[in-house]
Amino acid sequence: TKPTASSKELILSILNSTATKREARDYLTKYADGSDRGNHCLLLTRHLHRLNEKTLSQLSEAIKRLRMLGLRPICMIPPSGHVSQQAESLDRMITKAQLQPLHLQNGLTKCQSGKYESILASQINIFNSEQLSNIVPIIKPFVFDESSAREYMMNDAVKFTNYLCQGNIPYIDKFFILNRIGGIPSGERHENSHVFINLNQEYNNIAAILEKKYKDVASPKAESGDF
Repeated sequence: TKPTASSKELILSILNSTATKREARDYLTKYADGSDRGNHCLLLTRHLHRLNEKTLSQLSEAIKRLRMLGLRPICMIPPSGHVSQQAESLDRMITKAQLQPLHLQNGLTKCQSGKYESILASQINIFNSEQLSNIVPIIKPFVFDESSAREYMMNDAVKFTNYLCQGNIPYIDKFFILNRIGGIPSGERHENSHVFINLNQEYNNIAAILEKKYKDVASPKAESGDF
């Protein structure tokens, strides 16, 4: 089959985004093989309302490239007092990437049984639809309570994310955290941050290292200065 302009652009993007021929081949096999399963990436974004337009434009290009590489972004806003401003920034970024933002006010529903239902599960047909592949959801950290018919913000970002990713949800292949703080510290990189983490293989080890570092910092010796 003769390559189209879009397929050539996809291949060039993959070659420019990977370090080796093997990585490029693996990426093409995984994401560009025409599989019926949609590959999604979850983007948790912080402090976007504090970024200048140049940085927002660079992030917009990153979102555009993710979609070009076969990943369908799902944006999640963590709880804060700036949800509306962050939603506006994401809207501009996604629109500039020539994609269509879809604002979802209530990421979770608290059922009368007390269980939480994720919008990723209840609206899975929207997320997996090929006809809606250019839509990028923007999920806000609000919960609709069926018992009281009211909504409220879930202030615990970890708890919100945990409930959001439960149930029969779209396949989430990657998880990106965008913030002004920096990445997860890596001793092997001389205290710089990890670049990519394979959660299936590295989560337990990294969590154990971070737990030890936290205990060391919180120990009485550290507090007394004898550390």
